[in-house]
Amino acid sequence: MEAVKADKDFICSFPTDLSQDCLNAIIRDDIGFNKLPNNQLHKIRNTLTANDEFIYVMKIKAKELWELVIEMAWENAEPGIAFKDRVINYSPESVYELFIPIACNPCGEQWLNAYDSCRLFALNLYSFVLNPFTENSSIDLDKLYQIAYTQQVLADDLIDLELERVQAIIDKIESDPEPENVKQRELDLWKNVYEVCKAGRRTGCGITALGDMLAAMNAKYDSKYGMEIIEKVMKTKMEAELDATIDLAILRGTFEGWDKTLEFVSNDYDGLVGTNSFYQMLWDNFQKQTGRMVKYGRRNISFSTIAPTGTVSLMTQTSSGCEPVFKAFY
Repeated sequence: MEAVKADKDFICSFPTDLSQDCLNAIIRDDIGFNKLPNNQLHKIRNTLTANDEFIYVMKIKAKELWELVIEMAWENAEPGIAFKDRVINYSPESVYELFIPIACNPCGEQWLNAYDSCRLFALNLYSFVLNPFTENSSIDLDKLYQIAYTQQVLADDLIDLELERVQAIIDKIESDPEPENVKQRELDLWKNVYEVCKAGRRTGCGITALGDMLAAMNAKYDSKYGMEIIEKVMKTKMEAELDATIDLAILRGTFEGWDKTLEFVSNDYDGLVGTNSFYQMLWDNFQKQTGRMVKYGRRNISFSTIAPTGTVSLMTQTSSGCEPVFKAFY
């Protein structure tokens, strides 16, 4: 994106986890950045390692690719874009080696580690509007807090139900008459799913009908007033989720491997410092909850997400997810 803003060339590479300094050094040592023609794939020996490794590079005009992406997104709704380094830096689970996100579903709302899944819930935000479509409309923040708290507890309960069903699958496979070598791969898969689910207890408490909520408040989706409403609603939701997952940790125990030193370091002058952007955001905006979390831990490795809720919104007959209404009729 920096190359797009500056209208510069950019090097795409595989493997994708090479640092920019490493990539620049390899290119300089071999054929040089300026000698690379645009849009041609090159195979280059990685001279910085002792092994006979190769990398593949292609120089592109960043803005040209960006414009193509925008054109295709408008025409086909594809491709979607996710910046993995941003994802890693803004994820509560990324400071734990076992739970580092590696991939996401096509909608992109939830990045997961291997064998993990997410239990998605959604609050219908329109239902928290008092006196909708009147001059006296307002958000019932107390009710929102109460239901968001309950949603987080229910999401954690769902994990135990899921574990019961996965265990039933494992028991069934183990009792099947097929030879061990035939069913071992499937058995290993479900055992891994069980262990990761049990260890992280990941939940994804989200929303739907944000567009309808704003409409009921006579607020334009992109207005300052609309942004102020969204800020209050999402902050209340996060406070409730944090309180719930911390209270659940006190009652039921933390997720496996919880370690406050991986999430925060102490600063004698300014309190706590987050070890990534997510934890710093928590300390900057939710100091009461963060202080409790450092003391007691939390029940769920991750707890909040916003999925598209396309099918859910058909059932609730509302706008979907956090999106505005693009067309009233199709």
